[in-house]
Amino acid sequence: MSARYLILTLHPISSTDAFPYRKMTFTPKFDTIPIGRASKSESKNLAPAEDNGWFESRIMSRNHAMLRASLQNEASG
Repeated sequence: MSARYLILTLHPISSTDAFPYRKMTFTPKFDTIPIGRASKSESKNLAPAEDNGWFESRIMSRNHAMLRASLQNEASG
């Protein structure tokens, strides 16, 4: 059986984001990606990066949203 995954690419509508796009990968083991406000504290591991949903935003909550992808096998008929 082949591995299933989904790549979600986000492009900002304004130029204020530090990254030109975000590219997040969903797998059966990692099927949720948190979206929220980043932290400057390294111990929290919430630094914004090209492959995550942490943003430098004063108006976004820390636990703003959760993206989820269902990568279950399709039933064959």
